[in-house]
Amino acid sequence: MDPPLNRRRQGADSDTVTIDGFLRCISQHMNLGSEALTTTGHQHVWIPSGPEQLATSIDVPDSGTKQCPCVIMVHGFTGCRLGRSYHFVEFGRKLAAAGIACIRFDQAGCGESTGPQSAYSLKSIERDCLSVFDWMNDDGRFDMTRIGLVGSSMGALGAVMLEAQRLVHCMTLWGPVHDLPGLVQQRKGEAETVSVFKTLGYVPYKGIRLGREYFDHMHLADPARRIASNEVSSAPVLILHAAGDEVVSFEHSQAYLDAYRGAGRVAELLELDDDSHDFFEDPARSHVLNSSCTWFVQHLADADSETVRRVG
Repeated sequence: MDPPLNRRRQGADSDTVTIDGFLRCISQHMNLGSEALTTTGHQHVWIPSGPEQLATSIDVPDSGTKQCPCVIMVHGFTGCRLGRSYHFVEFGRKLAAAGIACIRFDQAGCGESTGPQSAYSLKSIERDCLSVFDWMNDDGRFDMTRIGLVGSSMGALGAVMLEAQRLVHCMTLWGPVHDLPGLVQQRKGEAETVSVFKTLGYVPYKGIRLGREYFDHMHLADPARRIASNEVSSAPVLILHAAGDEVVSFEHSQAYLDAYRGAGRVAELLELDDDSHDFFEDPARSHVLNSSCTWFVQHLADADSETVRRVG
């Protein structure tokens, strides 16, 4: 199924053309086939994931014909590939400047990707992450022996599910969710959630309609179990969390640290003197982006290659 080129605004008389849709339309009229238009190392593509199409942005470094390492970014609940304050965009450019490609995608039902919001769940997130990884493997431009992951908030659960099934070499987790069922119950009691669902057929949350799949699959990730039993990846992990985070408490990151170290993995936890979940302001924002970039350069660099450059 092709993604829609135009999205009609409710109550508007004319269609609003998305940037990705515009690029796709132009490429078709120029007989460029399925290849996306590329400008200054930036690319827009659609990646199939089950019945859906994922709107995807790729920042590609100038590495000539040599395959480059790549970092996949997994956004959180109600998020998109731009990041809350465009910090995903900034981080992708920072990685590309350091010689590392970055893939940012909207999960199905989010951003510009296709799919109903009501089907959004950990199961769909897992499918999307695997689809992006396998697309990269088939694409041929990326060095699959040097793949990194960023899991932001609930996206950390997607990263954990992916690395349990595909070989990943380095990870960072930003304000990660560890216990999703506990977090949901804390925000909205179980009895109230069931009552609302029976009445509406969905649960409204910040403009999103959460369907049955979201609640049925809340336990799917089970990060402690997956980390303990992971025989696929042993990637080193950097965890960053604001001490005063009121959306996802710091204890979630501590649980990740204990799980990774308990499994014999290299793991570090940086506690930031901030109260933002999404690292909106400096110095926390710069600390997260710079520390994460340095982490990836350190662990994805090829000792025999100059493809990955030192962060200045």
